[in-house]
Amino acid sequence: MTAAKTNSTGRRRLKEIEADTFVDALDCSTKGWHTRRKEDEDLSDGDIFGQEQHSRLRRIAERAFSETIRVSGDTLAKRVTFTKECMEKRSTKVLLGATFRVDGYTVRVDILVRVRGGWRLILVSTGLKPKSGKRLDQAKIDRVAFAWMVATAAGVKIVEAKLRLLSRDYRKSMDEERLFVEMDVSKRVKDGVSQWRPLMQSIRRRTSSSRRPSPSVVPACNSCDYFSTECLGKGIEFPVTELPRLGDRILELPDLDIEALPEEVVNRGLTERQKRVAMAVQSGEPLIGPDVGAALSNITLPTYYLDFETTATEYPLYEGIAPHENVLIQYSLDRSLKAGKLDRHTEFLADPRRNCERELAERLLEELGTKGSIVVYSSFERARIEALGRRFPDLAKPLEKLVARLFDLLKEIMAPLHFYDRRFRGSSSIKAVLPVLSPGLNYDGLSVSDGRAASIAFARLALGEFTEREAHRVRKELLEYCGLDSRAMFEVHQALLASI
Repeated sequence: MTAAKTNSTGRRRLKEIEADTFVDALDCSTKGWHTRRKEDEDLSDGDIFGQEQHSRLRRIAERAFSETIRVSGDTLAKRVTFTKECMEKRSTKVLLGATFRVDGYTVRVDILVRVRGGWRLILVSTGLKPKSGKRLDQAKIDRVAFAWMVATAAGVKIVEAKLRLLSRDYRKSMDEERLFVEMDVSKRVKDGVSQWRPLMQSIRRRTSSSRRPSPSVVPACNSCDYFSTECLGKGIEFPVTELPRLGDRILELPDLDIEALPEEVVNRGLTERQKRVAMAVQSGEPLIGPDVGAALSNITLPTYYLDFETTATEYPLYEGIAPHENVLIQYSLDRSLKAGKLDRHTEFLADPRRNCERELAERLLEELGTKGSIVVYSSFERARIEALGRRFPDLAKPLEKLVARLFDLLKEIMAPLHFYDRRFRGSSSIKAVLPVLSPGLNYDGLSVSDGRAASIAFARLALGEFTEREAHRVRKELLEYCGLDSRAMFEVHQALLASI
């Protein structure tokens, strides 16, 4: 549980935005639509923060309209009835939060505008407008299509659909009216509606049935959380879903258990990376490729182990920052002057009241000096250092030199599966690797235990949502999490050296 979630005001904030939250969240797959009751789930802090962000952006988008009526009611039935009553009045020009429920399908429309011949449906997205030449992703179109489909099934004549997306050019110092860019998506949405409308009844019958359907293997099983716990993979210690990038090949395999796959299938039916995983699983021994030693020999002393954390919010926290733009807030750095030993740990955590990237960059350059390898565990650190160079041109050259010293353990060794232990369970993430290679070290019990949680916790600090005592605790938790990330790289590096 994250620090922000334990904040006593978290649930109160959720209650405050409850009227602005979708009653039903929508999932769309290649098989069709199905709805799930979000209010019945244990909301994570990420869920709550996302809803808060969406609520704030929706309020900003609504300010562009006059003569608005906000749909109210403490129950779904009351909101549906209120919507209907308002739409029957010719004086109603704009409805905010119009709610419809038909045959078990529920939708809340952000903005509904009366136009000639019917209504214009507008949904507010927290996503960015696509870059020039790029197509709007299908998930956003599906969301609008679902709203159109349910509203029309409820008897509403929708004549056009628009999506309000965040502008890439907006900065916090600008007028809020420039925050959104509106896109007409009517044509693509109509295509989606025509595809899904004939399936409404059959999908409703299937999803509301009390009888569990007979399971069968499909490519979606590869990423399904329930495959190994409630479905065909239950009871299998090493299911084939742990094979990387399996895709449609799952349909061709003679068994769902990696340990039971015939030798011929492993040798001839799998890609090289899949084969490595299968061999490690079946042998029970770690697979150590011949390239591990050569790759590790490129790491020189002094060796630094570096981890970054960033925050990114839909509505920018600082002046000059765009929506969703990553802002570096933190680093953890461990140094080794002698092979196998750490001699120094340094860290930086930004003042949440201001953008501290310049200070962070200067401190980092000072700490890292001009010699030695900088070990990281993903391309994230490279991307952030390069971004710092673009933001501060006078620091670009020394930052470029840091990039040249980076050694990415994930890219060079773990992701290509030059080293694989079946206890990684199909993952190359540091959280999966660390407990195996360094028993006793793991992320269990941390209040902030992943990058998303760190980003949200810091954003809440910047928004002033904590008491002074809570803020002190959250800063301590952020330092603890980031510090474990850099220490984890050292431990993984040492374990790899010991394996060759």
